[in-house]
Amino acid sequence: MQKPIKRSQHLLHLSKEHHFELLFCWKIRQGIKLEVAPDRMVAYIRYFWQHFTAVHFKEEETLLFTDARDVLVQRALAEHAAIKGLITLLTAPGYSTGKQELQALADNIDNHVRFEERTLFPHLEQTLPKAQMDRIGQQLNAAPRLADDYKDEFWVTL
Repeated sequence: MQKPIKRSQHLLHLSKEHHFELLFCWKIRQGIKLEVAPDRMVAYIRYFWQHFTAVHFKEEETLLFTDARDVLVQRALAEHAAIKGLITLLTAPGYSTGKQELQALADNIDNHVRFEERTLFPHLEQTLPKAQMDRIGQQLNAAPRLADDYKDEFWVTL
């Protein structure tokens, strides 16, 4: 088991949001395991994207990913684009989403969050100037807290 990561207070808001992203992945995997109808999970994916992930990505992209020359930032942006593309495909009207696509989405988001937490955030904490980190922290702390209050709890066994 990996030791917990000590996160800068400035990025703690994003790390807490990452917890909800990982929980999202767990819920999708539970839905697959319980053989929940894919359309129920797609409805949740659509909801979670609109109310959580899209907002979270925008926070990261506008506040943190400011150095487009940084290779790790480039990777994060590419992963954001790939995840958005996969969500767009899975939630497209008439698209027949299967278990493999749902699993791929959960895996992509899970891997992306772990990359940001273990590699990118420590890198940015070391390379971004203190004044910039202070501004980032102030803006994130002023941002509304995102919540996942989706009603159809398909991931729960009855």
